[in-house]
Amino acid sequence: MGQEDDTPRADFAFKPKEFERLNEPAGVPEDAFAVTVPDEKVAPRDVHEILRQNLEHDVRRGWFRVVPGEDLARRRRIKVYCLSLAAIDIPLGAIAWFSGHRDPFPFVCAIAAMAYFTGRLTWQTWFMLTER
Repeated sequence: MGQEDDTPRADFAFKPKEFERLNEPAGVPEDAFAVTVPDEKVAPRDVHEILRQNLEHDVRRGWFRVVPGEDLARRRRIKVYCLSLAAIDIPLGAIAWFSGHRDPFPFVCAIAAMAYFTGRLTWQTWFMLTER
């Protein structure tokens, strides 16, 4: 209690807000980044008008002549889907139809197999589009 601290108090302050520029950009004029407003008689200021002019320019250059191409991979995928669905679901449907009145076990198994196969094939064909 009786002893006083002999260390001097340190004065804390914020860093100065100004900083020294060591490498000034050379050769850049003062008004290089100034915004220029075009004359309305020369260039329109309406965004839709500008986009329409860009579209007309691109059409004149021939960019929007689109011809649909042959999508052979998609057509093959649809053909394989339909043939696989018919090859599996028709026999399973026949099993369910002919055995449904006598025995419930083959009927339930055939319907379950049809649902599983159709769901899995539909998922792989339309939602999991990977190239094999």
